Formats: sequence, C-alpha cells, structure tokens
Amino acid sequence: MTQQGFSAKGMVGARALLAWSQADLAKAANIHPSEVADFELDWREVRPAAVEAMTAAIAEAGVRNDDQGLSFTEDPAAPTPFSGGNPTRLIEASDLVVWADSRDGQAGMPELLSRLIRAERGVAASVRFPSGDSVAQHGWDGEVRVVGASVRIPDGQSGWETGTDQNKRLHYLTRILAHLETHPEVSEETLVLLEWYYFHMLRYSERPSPALHRELAKNPDFFLQVLTMVFRREDDDGGADEDLPGGPATPDQRAAMARHGYDVLDAWNRIPGADDKGRIDGAELERWVTEVRRRASELGRSLPADLRIGRILGMSAKPAGEVWPPVAIRQILESAGSETLEDAFVSGAYSSRGLITRDLREGGRKERTLSDRYRDHAKAMVSEYPVTARLLNELADGYDGRAKHEDDEVEERSWH
Repeated sequence: MTQQGFSAKGMVGARALLAWSQADLAKAANIHPSEVADFELDWREVRPAAVEAMTAAIAEAGVRNDDQGLSFTEDPAAPTPFSGGNPTRLIEASDLVVWADSRDGQAGMPELLSRLIRAERGVAASVRFPSGDSVAQHGWDGEVRVVGASVRIPDGQSGWETGTDQNKRLHYLTRILAHLETHPEVSEETLVLLEWYYFHMLRYSERPSPALHRELAKNPDFFLQVLTMVFRREDDDGGADEDLPGGPATPDQRAAMARHGYDVLDAWNRIPGADDKGRIDGAELERWVTEVRRRASELGRSLPADLRIGRILGMSAKPAGEVWPPVAIRQILESAGSETLEDAFVSGAYSSRGLITRDLREGGRKERTLSDRYRDHAKAMVSEYPVTARLLNELADGYDGRAKHEDDEVEERSWH
C-alpha cells in the first residue's frame, strides 16, 4: 500500500481520528492555525512547506493515508495500534457532518454516542441518551457518568449536547465564545480567527463578532487584508493578485474570499479609536485613518478604502442633545480632501437611521425634525469646520426631499 498526501477532507478526517483540534495540529506542525483552517476550507493556497509539516505531524502521531483510506499505523506511538489484520477503513469527517444534518442522523445520534462511549469506557460507564425523545428535547441531550477522564469524556457526571439543531448550535457557540473572551489563556487573535470563520452564523446573533469588529477598528493591517480580499486594484488588468493575503488565488477562491470579506465589512460598526462606550480617541482615529489611506494608495485601493472610512464615520453614534459629529470625526472630514469619503459619510449617516415607523397621516414630520437638527449642527460649526457643515447641510437637504415625498404620499392617499 502506498502512502499518499492528504486532501482537505482527509486532513479533517485525520484530525478527527486523533481527536485533534486545528490548534493541536498547528502546534504539532509548528505552523499558524490559520494555515490549517485555510487548507481544510480550501480558502486559499497554503504554503507547500506548511502542508508538508501537517502531513508529517499526522504521520508521526500514527495516522496514515494510503490507497485503502485513513487508518492507524502499527507504530507503537500510535494512539490505538492494531494487533494485526487489515487496517479499519474509515469514513471522512465531512460524511459525518452530512449525516448529522439529516433526519436519520438526528434520530440516530444518541444511540451512536452511547455506543461510542461504552466502547471506550466499557460497561462501567453510566450513559443516558434518550433516543426516543430525539435530540430536540429540553435540557441536555444526554448524561454520562464515568470514573476517570479520557481524551473525549470528562471525569464524573457530564451533560452532552449533540449540536444537530441549528438554534442549539448558535446558542452554545455564543456561550463558548463569551467564555473564551474572558479566559486568560485565549488570545484576541484566536477570538478574531474564530469569529471570522463563524461570521455568517454569528452575524445576527446576540453576540455578533465583537472581537472581529475591534480588530478591524484597531489594526490597519487586518482591515487592509479584508479590503484586499474584496476589491481588486484600481489599475487591475485581470492579472494575478500577488497582493492578496496568502498570495494568488484561483477564481473560485477569490470569489469566496470576496463574498466573505464584503459581508464582514458591511457589518462592521465600530469606529476606529472608539472604546466600548463609543468615546473616540481623536489621536488614535487619526493614526488609523492616515495609515489605512496611505497603504491603500500603495495597494491601488484608495477608492474602496475611502468608501469604507466615510461610511463608518457617518454611522457613528448620534446622542440626543449633542452636536454631531464629534470633533475627532470633523477633523478627519476637514483634512481628508476626498469627495468619495465625504459622499460615503453622508450615505453612512442616512443608513444608520435604521427602521422607521410612522402614522399614515403624519407625512414627513420626522424627516423635518432631522433636517432642522442637522442644520442647527451645521450653523454651530461652519466657521471652524466648513467641510463638515456643508455635509450636514447636504444631509438636511436629503431629509427635506424625503419629507416632501412623505407629505405627497399622505396627500395622494387623502384623494382615495
């Protein structure tokens, strides 16, 4: 039998065989965890040296991949060496994922877990997975009691969730991430990576990727990496993307990166330099904007950078009774000298208004109130911040137009 390399699915299966996480494999291979994730998700091309290191680490741990599939070797270092005969043929982890999402999988998961636990711990294990109640029951899906922990089973009594229900997955994912966020041994980098890969699942949850938003707002490198994934160079002629994170990508990889990155930037809602209460450090905001705009120009992506900067500034909080925008943002608008950034600021301010409800007969009253407020703010700063005042008057003009439209709607309805 000939030893073979690992495909992305094969790498996942080998990790499952060893009960390794992506971080465990990265540590064993002495590479960054993102390279493991990139390879398994086929996100982008991974360095050949990193693939070789992962393959070597798995082989050293006692798993081989030959023309008969994945199996443990007979090496004494293997976790479960075979005593003889042909090695066991194993399905891949992706096959289990598909099965678990099916009705048969959800119904049969409790029995499968019970058998696996008893196979590992024997009859001494007390196992209760009520298959007849299905995995949708209230509370834990199962309870296990053993004496002495193993790699997969904790000592004493433990509650088990199978995770086959989408709502349960999201519930426990948000709980796990909230716990990891306060854990002293979990780095911010790890949280950002987790929230990146689970972004679409978390986007509209009770915990919509706060670490990811923080990283975009404080780290110009990360922001520019995402921007580069989404937007091609302004001078692009359809050639290779050498400046993409990780190097050139296939068309499918590039499309996947662009979709994911666009959604992340679209959801981004934290102002650079702002703390958890929204208070902005003007010096930090200026540092971030200056660095991003300088390097975006070098990367041939000045236009999309200014679009995103203007939009996030326009979406800043608008506390009642305070002149808006705050001084730190006014200073950026005055010094930027970019029509693109200014237009995006106005657009961001409009979009941050959110959902509106109104009485069918009130017309444009709400819009006129906003128009008056923005004009008052413009008057208060026109001498010191003329660019910002002009943009606020543009906002007011827009709301005046919207108010007239709502008034016309009411008048038209009155004739019917």
